[in-house]
Amino acid sequence: MRVISMEEVFNKSKRSKSTEKFLKEYKKEQEKRSDLQKEEHRNDLKDAFGEGKTIVNVLTGEKIEI
Repeated sequence: MRVISMEEVFNKSKRSKSTEKFLKEYKKEQEKRSDLQKEEHRNDLKDAFGEGKTIVNVLTGEKIEI
């Protein structure tokens, strides 16, 4: 396993095939989360950042209002 840079994540032309595959799989798995899993994640974010914030998953673009 190797560490990928943020440049590789955000710049499609610099992504390796394995990074592209990982990002697609990650997005797919995030979409499959149950309502309970999403709520638990929101609660974890609320504990970490407090209420009244918008958190953005930089890999999927998902915006979460807490």
